[in-house]
Amino acid sequence: MRKLSIFSLAVGFFFIFTCLTAFAENSEIKKIFIVSSYSGKDLCGFPQYQGVLEAVAKAGFKDGKNIKIYTYAMDSKKTNNTPPLIKSQAGIVLAKIRDVHPDVVVVVDDNAFGAVGLKLLDSDISVVFSGMNGQPEDYNDTVKWMNSRQKPGHNITGIVEKLHFVEAFKVQKK
Repeated sequence: MRKLSIFSLAVGFFFIFTCLTAFAENSEIKKIFIVSSYSGKDLCGFPQYQGVLEAVAKAGFKDGKNIKIYTYAMDSKKTNNTPPLIKSQAGIVLAKIRDVHPDVVVVVDDNAFGAVGLKLLDSDISVVFSGMNGQPEDYNDTVKWMNSRQKPGHNITGIVEKLHFVEAFKVQKK
């Protein structure tokens, strides 16, 4: 659990440096939309969600005061776990994103990235992915969203999750 907390902080700090710097220049209320592949309280997605909230708070933003945070949990790991159901969830969340028109969309895990994040390629919305297990190059083979890992280009950036098998087995055992 300690490693998950450290991971959530890392995600939070990454988020601060990639997106919130641009927010500081403008005093209007900013909007962040967090989309998770998981259910709302899933052990894998929740720490990343918390990391975003902690980063936003550390950057001086207060939900409802100078920032509005929207969330959507696709629950694509247990309930909406077939390609048609994932696509349906993506349609729902993309419609909500169009209505809200957030400054940043944070997508947590592969299903949210592939079904939602890539659909926002080259839009005026910044996209930050977190917890992606697949290799960015594999997604880039399908949709050209990245020039290179060092300089991705476009409006998408993020953190690839590297699974540590020994730690994963310890968590599973608990």
